[in-house]
This record gives sequence, C-alpha cells and structure tokens, in this order.
Amino acid sequence: MAEFKIEGLDKLDAILRELPEKLRRTSLREAQRAGGEILESEIKRRAPYSAESRRSAASKKYGHLRDNIKLAVRTDRNGANARVSTGDAYWAIMVERGTGPEKKGKHPFMRPAIDGRAEDAVDAVISHLRRGLTGG
Repeated sequence: MAEFKIEGLDKLDAILRELPEKLRRTSLREAQRAGGEILESEIKRRAPYSAESRRSAASKKYGHLRDNIKLAVRTDRNGANARVSTGDAYWAIMVERGTGPEKKGKHPFMRPAIDGRAEDAVDAVISHLRRGLTGG
C-alpha cells in the first residue's frame, strides 16, 4: 500500500481547521476520493486480465484480479485517507512481485501505476480542496 502525505500546505490546513468539523471531513473525504480514483483507475488499467481459458482456480473462485481492485475512503478525527486494495485477490502480491528466487511470473502493475500517476492524484486532491474552499 502506498501512502502520500501532502506537506507545505500550511495556509490550506489552517483554513480547513477553521471549518466546521462535518464540512471539513466531507471536503477531505471528497478530495481523497478524487485522488484515489485516479490511482484506482490506473491500477485497474495495468492489472493483468486472463482469458477465460487461462484463469487460475483462485481467479475463477474470487473473480479477475482487475475486478477485485477497489477504492475505500475513510475519515477520522485526524483527517481522511484513501486506500486502493486488491480485495479478495490474495494472489495480487505474487503477480506484482513474482514468486521464488527468480521472481517467476512477475508482472508489476501497482507500483508502475502509482509511480506514473501519483503526482496527478496529489494534484487532484489539492485542486479539489481549493475548489471546495473557494466555492468554484
């Protein structure tokens, strides 16, 4: 799981802290969702998808890896966070990193997705927060 912490936004943070708690949570949750959706979409796009005849027993039981990728956004008193997980697709780590000393079957999809779109996701969070605070 990758986590991103946005720093250097002291002014925005001060404005958010002055908002009523419910509005602050809603703004943070919606902003995190905007950034998380970018990563979720890119991870799904890069995830391998096997033809029906080549599916593993696990994939047949739990569904395609791509179909298990889900975004969850949660808020608590410390803020909000977005998490993209592979749900029931327990084999995702084996696909991502390969198996055995030779890393057989390695097909990275999460790390390249995050590396490629992290900046876009952070920009979406910041942009969403600014729009929410300025009303535009």
